[in-house]
Order: sequence, then structure tokens, then C-alpha cells
Amino acid sequence: MKLDKEGILGRVDAQPYIQAYLNECRKHNQASFKIYDSSKHMRLCKVACEQVFDEMYSNKLELLLNGNLRYKQQNRHHDGFLKIHIIEMEQVPV
Repeated sequence: MKLDKEGILGRVDAQPYIQAYLNECRKHNQASFKIYDSSKHMRLCKVACEQVFDEMYSNKLELLLNGNLRYKQQNRHHDGFLKIHIIEMEQVPV
């Protein structure tokens, strides 16, 4: 995520590294990452690994100070609501 924000490594250049990482995830039966949703309750969502990289390069995620990812707040007055394929949600204690 930092490489994309700093303009060091674009999606096309990063694709071989992303694919290698996703292959490694599949070897260890990891099909999803946990990402905080954009609500004030900050619920964790399990999102498919491939989708996380797509949304990272679509600028839909923000990097928190602790290194976790969170969906950015969306403007509610337009039709382009964030569409995510949520596998499972769980409540995080505050």
C-alpha cells in the first residue's frame, strides 16, 4: 500500500509480486484478509485476497497507523456505493 501511495510501484509493475504473494496465500489455505469497514464501529470484514489488491489500487482503502487496512468513508449522496464481497463480519471490541 505504501509503495502505491508513494508512486514507487504501480499495479502493472507490482502484478508479478502480487500474484506470487496470492499463490503463497493459497498454499496456506488463506482465501481472505480482515479489513475494517468504514463504520464508526470498525467491524472487521473478511474480504477475498484478490479483491483487497484490486481495491487498494482503486484507492478504496486507507492504511491505519497500526498497519491495518480500513475502507475509506464514502459520500452518501451519489450512486457509487462501495460494493464489496464480504465473506464474514465480526464485531471488534472497542
